[in-house]
Amino acid sequence: MGNIQGEQIIQDKDPASSIISYNINIHINKEQDEHQHRIRKKCRSCLGEIQYFGDEKAQAELINVGYGRVLIISVSTAGGTEEQYDNGIFDGLICINRFLRDLHQGRNNYNAPKFPSQSDLFKTCIEQMEERGGIEEIDSQIFNKGDNRNIQSRTNSAKEYLFNFYIYRRNI
Repeated sequence: MGNIQGEQIIQDKDPASSIISYNINIHINKEQDEHQHRIRKKCRSCLGEIQYFGDEKAQAELINVGYGRVLIISVSTAGGTEEQYDNGIFDGLICINRFLRDLHQGRNNYNAPKFPSQSDLFKTCIEQMEERGGIEEIDSQIFNKGDNRNIQSRTNSAKEYLFNFYIYRRNI
């Protein structure tokens, strides 16, 4: 059975989202759920490293494998089936903010490769986020009263990027 699921992920048009959401709605027992959560977290972490340390070409590849959808999965709680841990949600919001900022403004960070604004990639990323109900998922975090109080400020930052995109698109 595991082999068939693995082949399905490999053949999927959106492999990054498939790996990140692998077995997300299948609850066998608490131990298995935690194990699956750790796998998804490691996958997101690897993609985050590529995002943070990758050059212009790496950013394009992330978009090509559906990274915008992955970012939304990392903060999804509105449906009650995705990320449930405040620290995971906070980390997801940081990745969303950093990725959208870098694509929109370009990156000029001494720790990572520099690149100019990537407006086409920014637009595609926003569209991928929309496909996963991204605005609603991010918006739902404004009500998150969990342990990590910075979730609300990160939520507001992510919403700014999304809404500024819509304002810009409307004015064209």
